[in-house]
Amino acid sequence: WRSLVAFGLIVVLFLGLLLKSRLSVINGALLALAALASLRPIPDMTLATRGSALWATGETVVWLFLLWSSAESMLRATGPDFTTSLDALRAGRLGPRGGRSLLLGFACGTGLAGLRLGLFSLAEALPGVWAEEPSVPLPVFGSYYSPVADGIALAALVALALAFALRVLPARWAPVASALALAILLPHPQIHPYAAEVAASAVLVGVLTWVCQRHGLTALLTATIVSFSAPLALFSFQHLDWLEGGFAGTAGLCAAVVLLGFVGLSRSPAGEVERLTPPAFVRHLDEERRLRHEMTLLARMQRGLLPRKLPQLAGYEIAARSVLASEAGGDLYDFLEDDEGHLWIAAGDVAGHGYSCAVTQAMTKAALASLIGRLRTPAEILQRIDQVLRAAGPTRTFATLALLRLRPETGEAVLANAGHPFPLLAAGDEVTEVAVPGLPLGKGPGRRYVDVPLVLPPGSALVFFSDGLFEAADAKGTAYGDERARKVLRRTAQRTAERILEAFFVDWRRHLRTTQALDDTTLVVLKRPDGRS
Repeated sequence: WRSLVAFGLIVVLFLGLLLKSRLSVINGALLALAALASLRPIPDMTLATRGSALWATGETVVWLFLLWSSAESMLRATGPDFTTSLDALRAGRLGPRGGRSLLLGFACGTGLAGLRLGLFSLAEALPGVWAEEPSVPLPVFGSYYSPVADGIALAALVALALAFALRVLPARWAPVASALALAILLPHPQIHPYAAEVAASAVLVGVLTWVCQRHGLTALLTATIVSFSAPLALFSFQHLDWLEGGFAGTAGLCAAVVLLGFVGLSRSPAGEVERLTPPAFVRHLDEERRLRHEMTLLARMQRGLLPRKLPQLAGYEIAARSVLASEAGGDLYDFLEDDEGHLWIAAGDVAGHGYSCAVTQAMTKAALASLIGRLRTPAEILQRIDQVLRAAGPTRTFATLALLRLRPETGEAVLANAGHPFPLLAAGDEVTEVAVPGLPLGKGPGRRYVDVPLVLPPGSALVFFSDGLFEAADAKGTAYGDERARKVLRRTAQRTAERILEAFFVDWRRHLRTTQALDDTTLVVLKRPDGRS
């Protein structure tokens, strides 16, 4: 039953990797053909039993193809630096690296063969323990088993278990966990009772897992094939009168491994890697990893563009938060003070994602820092920033930016807007939209920006939003909308700035539920308490 379940799971895994285009089948097909060449029906079979044997041979070959292809593909996908000398061997460019793998595999295989025979001997010596299979199968080459087929299957199972463990566990625990799991689920060799079978299997599989992780897939495959071939070669040599064919096959296989190993050591290292291209899905995975790494660096840079701490302004409360929808977003906000005692608040959004977005963010932030003050108004600064972004050359990226200049002592402010969503002002019992039209920065026809004066009386709250809030859609496609934002601000206007901010994000998440936001969402809250808030 374990074999049937394992076959079904491998079929599902193979099809899943195939649908995801993350499957390499060349080595699997070649190894399945090599196994097929080593399988043969027993000569004295009847016609009926020969048909059953042919069916068993076909099942074995298909099993090995599916198993090895899935295992190798899974293991290749575990890391960008994973390579195998099997590719060089297949291409006829075996070099020192592959030669060392073959010789190390041969040494480990002969050691494993001795260990396996020792475990069989120990099982026979202990009371209540015995082996349920012969130490060497006869005939040497059967219709559904051979040293080559058994070695390929065992190596593939070890590689597959290790690949799964590396995906879900830390690297230091993965080898131990994979060896134990494989020993429990598919123990080998077969010894009674089950506990002894698992213990013996854990020892053998543990060694093979170490070989795979330390020396690679080629060494693992060589070790498993040699571990089955070496005892059979020795046994056949002792009975040459009726096992001359078995001796020729197994001894020749072991000799070929050693010969290829020394041939590889004698070759130039350069020829082993020249013109060797990994499978297409591996190249795609490497590209995805590179892009993820670049996006992580971008996200760090863009988080570094945001203020590390909020300003402490007497008589006011300030709260701000930006939630990224992806690794690298375009929202920005900043707080600056000029020599005249004004507090400047900027809230903006750069269209798009990636490097161009990050560069535009950095340019906008630098322009703000250099232009603010000098008796300029927000509209004049927006005009200069637009010129800075245009001077950078043709680009598909543009930015929206709302810029407020506040006189803290009086609450008087001036607002200019370059295409950013209109902020909401809660004063008294009213929530109004501070509508200041203006085109985005850095793209399109020439434009002029205007300054709009406003006053923040005690008890008022001014909230800046990015369009990620209003455009956030739930599973039914319903957008959050500005009317819902008005209701939240009207209900929470008398709270502190931090609690107003939190109320918006709680309501925003309640609207989205399990839906993923498609754009960054940024809020900046400026609150002027009246002593009762």
